[in-house]
Amino acid sequence: MNAVGNVLFHGTNSERDELLRALARNCECAHDPSGAVTVSCPGHRSLMDSQSYVDHLEFARTLRDQLRQGEWSTRPTHRPGGKP
Repeated sequence: MNAVGNVLFHGTNSERDELLRALARNCECAHDPSGAVTVSCPGHRSLMDSQSYVDHLEFARTLRDQLRQGEWSTRPTHRPGGKP
């Protein structure tokens, strides 16, 4: 587990780093002339303060991979009643 702000990230270090890079690419925080953050963007606020938000992001990422595999699968799926 990794601490990110006031929450725990339950993924790997690599997954955490990927999340932080994605957030940095989309960051809308306001900075003063010295570069210090004056107003945090919604993404950073959520990441730092909402355990539920971080847990849902990790769950969705895991589910995304499973859905993508199923979407691009070439094998027939089984349907109730035995018909492919």
